Amino acid sequence: MTNQDTRRCLLKTAAAAGLTALLRPPLSFAQVEADSSNKSSLSFDAAGALNQSPQFIARYEYRNNVEYGLVRGEAVIGLDGDLFGDYSVSDRSIAIADVRLLAPVTPKKIIGLGSNSYWHRKKMLGEDITGKGSIPASQLKPPAVFEKASASVAGPGDRVCIPEGTTGVSGSAELAVIISRRAGNVSTTDAGNYIFGYTCAFDGFAPQIAVNDFDKAKNYPTFCPLGPWIATGINHSDLMEVVLRVNGGLHQKGYTDDYILGIADAVSLVTSRYELEAGDVILVGALGSGGIAEDEEIADVPGFTDIEQIRAVAYPKYQHGDTLEVSIDRIGAIRLDVRYCS
Repeated sequence: MTNQDTRRCLLKTAAAAGLTALLRPPLSFAQVEADSSNKSSLSFDAAGALNQSPQFIARYEYRNNVEYGLVRGEAVIGLDGDLFGDYSVSDRSIAIADVRLLAPVTPKKIIGLGSNSYWHRKKMLGEDITGKGSIPASQLKPPAVFEKASASVAGPGDRVCIPEGTTGVSGSAELAVIISRRAGNVSTTDAGNYIFGYTCAFDGFAPQIAVNDFDKAKNYPTFCPLGPWIATGINHSDLMEVVLRVNGGLHQKGYTDDYILGIADAVSLVTSRYELEAGDVILVGALGSGGIAEDEEIADVPGFTDIEQIRAVAYPKYQHGDTLEVSIDRIGAIRLDVRYCS
């Protein structure tokens, strides 16, 4: 059994026993402090700069100023300088209760991959795929590549706004890759050198709009929430579990070893088509599918229309009053409210 198989088995076993939180990243700031006491603890060099070890870096607003800080317990320690260049740890310690968390980056480009999991291809597109390795990625149609507007970014705790004239939104929990520096035509073997870290994302979508304009349906304001922070020190080959809960019920679950193009390959593909800058984002694709998971019952989220022209991936839709939670083990979780905002 490989290390990936072992970790996946552990994640599934823990979930079945109700112990998934033990394998996930801290979902509260107090847990960050507890986790930082182990062998992966945060450390600093003689100049006060952060060493390259697992850490959580938040972007927040405090007294009308926006800055980055290192999450430690119930506080954030302010960072000085350029997060994607030279930076150091300051002596400013601010209570979490006194700051407002923001989206951890303000990307100029957000590039997403569509239909990038074996499970999604099998269940939603009807392809004859039994799982990773059953068909070499080279023999499959490449994932779709699409762009989301930078204006679609939202942060932790923000609303996902239902577009005027529609009755709900759709979307999926996704892993977001944060690019560390200018990247063009990056090879798969070199991709890790261009990844700053990871965060949670929700790829919002308006299915009723997609009937006539798919691009517009992906690009409404608030349709790309990111957060709660940037998690660094994770290897791009490490296994992660990606989950979406709706009103507390499990709705979507998948594992990153089900990607057709893994993270490194995704970085290579995207940078072969776009030149990315520090802080830009790649959404690696939905894992599992809406309303379906690989190995357990999924909570019912009722749909409320039947527009046959819209692909099945659009359903079910989330309605006014619903609460969404995207969580990725080793990274964190963001909670979002679906609302009419006008």
